[in-house]
Amino acid sequence: MRAIVLAIGLVCVTGCGRQAEEAAVEKAIELQTGGTARVDLSKETMQIETEEGKMTMSSGEGAKLPDSFPQDIYVLDGAKIEMAMEVPQGYSLAFTTDKDRAAVAEQYKKQMTSAGWTQKAAMDMGEQVMLAYEKPERAANIVITADESVTRVNVTVAQQ
Repeated sequence: MRAIVLAIGLVCVTGCGRQAEEAAVEKAIELQTGGTARVDLSKETMQIETEEGKMTMSSGEGAKLPDSFPQDIYVLDGAKIEMAMEVPQGYSLAFTTDKDRAAVAEQYKKQMTSAGWTQKAAMDMGEQVMLAYEKPERAANIVITADESVTRVNVTVAQQ
């Protein structure tokens, strides 16, 4: 996982061409993991493949929900997806909405439990709400934050 974070950081700070970025990220991952890595970068998408599996991330205007994103995880209608990442053991999704933080939290509570998820924790800390859910062999965490004129939502789904 540290190699993936390093790879994302390298892409963000390098100003060189796509092939040079791919080579730099591949080298960094290989140094961290001791294995081989194949990286494919497009305008707003990054794919990394190692012996441990494949990671795909999209961000910016081209960010979209992966086709394989679990259908039992609620994604707010009208969400503006800012980042979507698929890793071998789960997903991470970040989006914004113009809906109120409290209304978004209530919608998630309703939709997740109606999809068969068991709520394990709910914390309302004023400007931020954290929700945790479980199903057999999976966990989902939702963080909802008020940020100026938008509400930011981060969803993480992982196998346990």
